[in-house]
Amino acid sequence: GNPFGGGGNPFGGGGGGFHWQSSGGGQNINVEDLFGEIFGNPNAPRKGPDLQAEISVSFMEAAVQGAEKDIDISFNTQDPRTGRVKTERRSVVVNVPPGVSDGMNLRVGGQGGEGVRGGPNGDMFVRVYVEEHPYFERAQNGDIHVEVPVSVGQAILGGKVDVQTVYGDVELKIPKGAQPGTKLLMRGKGGVRIRGGSGAKGDQIVHLKLKIPKNLTQRQQDLLQAFQDDVDGKEPTLFVGGGSEGGSVNDTTANDSTEAEGEENKKGWWGGIFGGDAKDGEVEEGEGGEKGKKKESTATSSCSN
Repeated sequence: GNPFGGGGNPFGGGGGGFHWQSSGGGQNINVEDLFGEIFGNPNAPRKGPDLQAEISVSFMEAAVQGAEKDIDISFNTQDPRTGRVKTERRSVVVNVPPGVSDGMNLRVGGQGGEGVRGGPNGDMFVRVYVEEHPYFERAQNGDIHVEVPVSVGQAILGGKVDVQTVYGDVELKIPKGAQPGTKLLMRGKGGVRIRGGSGAKGDQIVHLKLKIPKNLTQRQQDLLQAFQDDVDGKEPTLFVGGGSEGGSVNDTTANDSTEAEGEENKKGWWGGIFGGDAKDGEVEEGEGGEKGKKKESTATSSCSN
């Protein structure tokens, strides 16, 4: 006889789709559902396609400020019933957190293409491009590097310089005997660290760049020669007083008072030649770059070669 029994449609049921009934008289299996589970149901809801966009942000927005950017996007959608393709346009607000780096992708959930058959919308991925800054250079960890020019006198005698940071100008102490390429650390003066927790900031690293004067007056050359003679252990010739090019010679056999006065004059001359007199002090910063009373900064300086 018929191994399927009963004749007719071996899959039983007639009408709506293919059904399979086990020989034991148990559950009915819808073959379309079975193949849908295996190969995917073409009629099931599907998530919409993801979209891609690009934005440009300034250095300050990326490093410390963050930003909100409006993006106008357009994309094509296809009606699953008619197959017709239409272009849709949408305006999306993208929140750019401080600390983003160049080339980073931001995910904006639910702002992609529309879902199919009631499925969820896709996502939008926004690639961020950060504009370069003429003064600051930022590392991946949020540290900011700057080059600060100092005169020969400041490097030898020490002193103070105003350093620009992303939070305003800071007065930084230059240690005596600073060498070319010396790096000074200003803690907490870098950019926001996006992976460092809320409020985490990098440091600012100051690279000292030595300025060598190209043109000297005769008096400045004579003073430098006296300095070099002293370094070499020779009897230096010191110039004191007067505003003339040559000045007057201070005899090394002069009394103690004259020698002390000559030493003070010499310090003043070196400051004049090398670009300012040396002062001791701590790192200080102004409020938002404003003039007036300054307060001590939390930044600290350390010297390394």
